[in-house]
Amino acid sequence: MAEKASKSNQDLKSPNKDKISKKALREAEEECYRLLERKKQLDKNLINLETSIYDFETSYFENTASEGNIVRGFEGYLTSNKPDKKRQPVKDWERIFSHSSVTFKNVGL
Repeated sequence: MAEKASKSNQDLKSPNKDKISKKALREAEEECYRLLERKKQLDKNLINLETSIYDFETSYFENTASEGNIVRGFEGYLTSNKPDKKRQPVKDWERIFSHSSVTFKNVGL
């Protein structure tokens, strides 16, 4: 059994094993670098998408303030009074689409 252990240690120290492991390490580092670059690109895409959703959501709430919308209700359609055209600010709790994203808070809007 001691012979097997010493033989294994000799195999690990052979020049061919060092070259293969260095090559494998270099390939692994290159793959890791490519994956990190891909992750950075995906993170940028996610931020852009969440920003677009936030902007569309803001536009939706501003454009439907007088008639009503899915969050505030549709009372504007039911009343005979002239609708109030003044824009109401969008409250944070109303952003059901933006808040449905787990990473929304990281966008910094």
